[in-house]
Amino acid sequence: MSSKRQSGQPDLETRQAGSKQDLVEFVANLPEEGRRDLVELLEVSTRIEKTFSGPLPEPEDFEHYNKVLPDAAHRILAMAEKEQQIRAEGQAKMLANDRRRINGARALGWRSLASPGLRLCWGSR
Repeated sequence: MSSKRQSGQPDLETRQAGSKQDLVEFVANLPEEGRRDLVELLEVSTRIEKTFSGPLPEPEDFEHYNKVLPDAAHRILAMAEKEQQIRAEGQAKMLANDRRRINGARALGWRSLASPGLRLCWGSR
């Protein structure tokens, strides 16, 4: 199944896909420098960066959370729902305060405009 070069090392081009044991034997027969190169190559080629942004983890991750801590996915969803409710309530309060401030400024503006006019009309009597 495995062919050897004259140096005694396995020939990658003629090796067929085999079992895990074949791979272990292949790596074991590599010289130290070859093993270091292979490890470095594998580290570079197997690095996967996964990014996700949002209030919740990706759907696949929920299963993993539940394996680590039962009911974790439910707790995460409940936390996200509570956070959303708090944000909505905060925004509603901010809007109500803005409306009150605008209405108060409007009323003050009308009073400041009306007061001198009323004094002129009724003050001369």
